[in-house]
Amino acid sequence: MLQVVAVNEAGAGGSICRIRADLNENGKTQCTIIGCNECPEQTRKTELIRYPKTTVGEGAECVNVAAACVENAVPLSSSLEVTCCSGVWRVNEELRCKCIDNYKA
Repeated sequence: MLQVVAVNEAGAGGSICRIRADLNENGKTQCTIIGCNECPEQTRKTELIRYPKTTVGEGAECVNVAAACVENAVPLSSSLEVTCCSGVWRVNEELRCKCIDNYKA
């Protein structure tokens, strides 16, 4: 079961996103972007994007990882015609950012 350890805010491309840091079953920190305030009306598809230079850490470092994910993913998602309404960009242990269609925080 995930344990919420922090919720923070970060700006990315003119939008404000809430960032949630959880501890997973292995005690590792996992960062989730929730509640971005700029939202297209419809989702078109889900895309998975790799950021090989991103590292997952704890506390403030975890928040920086999540913020970097959003800053990089937003313009790239536009070029790929990916939209995410009420969605979440998740940084998992494989260091990927994923937009989950119609995710509700």
